[in-house]
Amino acid sequence: MILAPMGASIEIPSDTLRTDDSPTTISPFPSGPEKITRLTFAGGQGTYGRVIHASRTISLGFYGGDGCSPGGEITRQIDSDFRFEHEYKDYGGELDTQVSDKSHIGVRGGWINETAHYRGSTLDADTVSAYLGYVDFPDSTITTSYINPYLSMEKETIGLGFGVVFANDQLWRDKVRSYGEHDEPSVFPTGHIRVGELDKLYIKASLWEGVPIYSGGGMFNLGVGVHPGPVELYAGLETGGPYTTEGLLLRGSLDLGKHVVAGANVRLSNDSDTEFMPAISESGGSVFLTYKFIRH
Repeated sequence: MILAPMGASIEIPSDTLRTDDSPTTISPFPSGPEKITRLTFAGGQGTYGRVIHASRTISLGFYGGDGCSPGGEITRQIDSDFRFEHEYKDYGGELDTQVSDKSHIGVRGGWINETAHYRGSTLDADTVSAYLGYVDFPDSTITTSYINPYLSMEKETIGLGFGVVFANDQLWRDKVRSYGEHDEPSVFPTGHIRVGELDKLYIKASLWEGVPIYSGGGMFNLGVGVHPGPVELYAGLETGGPYTTEGLLLRGSLDLGKHVVAGANVRLSNDSDTEFMPAISESGGSVFLTYKFIRH
């Protein structure tokens, strides 16, 4: 660059000109598109109903044979669904890295602390004791940890993501689980599909992508989001688990400057499935904080 005040010329080497936070430097070259790495921490709590199915085959005796049949045992199968109310607190985090204009890789993870309260069964206490043995369920505590690596492609008007979540215990779904299977490790696919622009209006369906995984969205939710300025709002239907029935999920967030986003999720309270008499009030909620590392 040549500066020529009052007929004198001074040459400034162009390779000293750059863009950074210094007010004394200027760059004639574009810095390229921004890439963002997002680090999120979240915590929440809630309540849901859980049903565990138990079955036992009992012997009623034997019948004698005759010349045509050898005889055999007379049996009867006894089935019962045991109902529990689970109060949980869950904590989670997410690291999402934008590796190109459209591609992201990341990992989610966290843990769930639950306390289970016994709420009865489909059989009366005497029948359960007679056929299944004495049943006494003291309050118990369950801790589940999980990790969810994933990939996603986020274009302006469409987004797709896919991953797998690994947990050391069952991530609960709204289906009855058989006794002995209810506490086994679980592996489930995760993912999302979005149509519309994230900074305007979009429709999105998500599978096991909540942060935290229970209070941040549950198994599946489908809804609509809008992003007017620094505020983002989302409302959707949540179903599949851990809750026994569908519910309304609300999410809101606010950009606190260029690098920080704060927000909350609320799963509005509603009654559990009719399996539970009296009904259990199911609900959940969480708060989250995201920091954005911006690079070029």
